Amino acid sequence: MKKLIVSSLIVGVAITASAVGLFIPEGNKDSLNYSPLNNGEMCWLPNTVTTTDDDGNETEEARSATLYIGNGTCKPMRVTDQGALRGYTSQTLEDSEVSIGTDPNWTTTGDGSYKTTHTATWMKGTNSVTAVTGQVYIAVSSKYVINKITYTTDTPSLGLMGNYHVDVQKDLTANRCTLTLVGVQDIGEFNYVNDLMTRTWMLKDQYGTFNFADLRYWTTHLYDGDRGHDWANYGATNNVYMLNHKIVMDSDNSTVLSYGSKKFNISMWGVKAMEIIEGTDSSTYGGTLEITAVSKQTSTYQLSYLQTITKDGVADFDPTQLIVKYAPSLESNSSGQIAWEYLVNGTDFTVTDLGDGTGTCDIPYNISNKMGFYQLLYKGNLSNIMRIDFNVPVYCKKGLYVVGDDGVTYKITINAGAISAVAQ
Repeated sequence: MKKLIVSSLIVGVAITASAVGLFIPEGNKDSLNYSPLNNGEMCWLPNTVTTTDDDGNETEEARSATLYIGNGTCKPMRVTDQGALRGYTSQTLEDSEVSIGTDPNWTTTGDGSYKTTHTATWMKGTNSVTAVTGQVYIAVSSKYVINKITYTTDTPSLGLMGNYHVDVQKDLTANRCTLTLVGVQDIGEFNYVNDLMTRTWMLKDQYGTFNFADLRYWTTHLYDGDRGHDWANYGATNNVYMLNHKIVMDSDNSTVLSYGSKKFNISMWGVKAMEIIEGTDSSTYGGTLEITAVSKQTSTYQLSYLQTITKDGVADFDPTQLIVKYAPSLESNSSGQIAWEYLVNGTDFTVTDLGDGTGTCDIPYNISNKMGFYQLLYKGNLSNIMRIDFNVPVYCKKGLYVVGDDGVTYKITINAGAISAVAQ
């Protein structure tokens, strides 16, 4: 019977303690900083969210709470879930919360700008360096820890040394420093690091599930083999426009292909070995040249033309002088021009002149297998359009062949100082 009475009392005590419950007081940042929690003492801080309604009215309310436990120091421990991602917060202090002091080498007008003309000389390696020197000291309330200071100077290379003080003793000639921002953390706020080496976080998105630890490796190696320095491994899928930039063939810039002033140059060591020069055709051409039909053949597009070309009023037409241009669209590019492309006679097209003022141009499908626009031009004698100048000796080791005015190809030979031409 006595045992029953004792047991009943114990149960009663347990029920009474359970009814009282555990009470954790609400705290704030100031109380955590100025009145640290005792060892094992707890408090919670509300995490507020600001919302704005349709009328622009802002409402601040607590949506969650952060629990802190004292450990006998000024840095209470924040209760965390070891499996959760964690971060830390920083804030920017107003000017009124920051105190700035300097050594005697600085002057200020009270506008946040500090100037010094004091210089000193010291050794940097084996070099003697002279530059302005001086120290600026920054102090904030003891409830904060400074973690960021930014400022502007005459020269943008002035560096930051330490959390509490800016050392302007640098190898430069800056003489002004303006503090623009001081960032701090509350005491008890830790720079948490989520260790992906010891804990695994799996993420899922519309592409599937992946390990968070692999994200940086994936982004770093995503384009391996497909970066700028790999460009030569790929064939060009379109025309390459140099926009007047040079093509340099070696590392010391000695061999260069370039274009400028209507001249295409091949140069070595600064010497223009060969120039293809755009000239002007002084002949006067008249008549008409028009496309009369377009048809699709077995392997080519065929343009039929009609021409009444005259030179100085006399009928004159050489089918090898016919020029074909192609454009995928008639819309202007960024330069305000249509991107016409010159096709090469004998490679990109062939001309068949029927001798009665008509003829055809056949263009293989591989030149452009898409719809587009074609244009025919006639420039006349190409020798008037361009010429080639050699500024260095030219060696013809396999013979020199010239097409004569009679249309016959001749091989130029030299024997015992005598030059002769042999028809081929």
